[in-house]
Amino acid sequence: METAVLNNDYDVYNDVEKPIFQIFSQKPKLPISRIEYKDLKLEFIKPYSMTIKAEGGYLVHESKKMNLVICGKTLEELVEEFFSSMYFLWHDIVLEEECKLHSSAIKLKKYLLSLAREI
Repeated sequence: METAVLNNDYDVYNDVEKPIFQIFSQKPKLPISRIEYKDLKLEFIKPYSMTIKAEGGYLVHESKKMNLVICGKTLEELVEEFFSSMYFLWHDIVLEEECKLHSSAIKLKKYLLSLAREI
């Protein structure tokens, strides 16, 4: 399991067991300040506000700017999916030469670089 590094003293691994309605009545947005996943370490320029909703027994996060919809049965699974998605977006888009990217991918690359930096 990879490391979840969050801010605002929110401990994803200890809060996972709380009932979903309790989590979302207190923290409908999960601020993430850093990602450490496989060989990637990212620091968000300002904490990424991961908006979470409960839908059909799953926790769901959607980012239209990243063309991303992820889900998990638990908060831990959802965060893991977000970290994994960021890992692949970073490696496939941000680290790729712009001449090899479609214009929509270049736009996404610029957006991702405005959100985070490698550490």
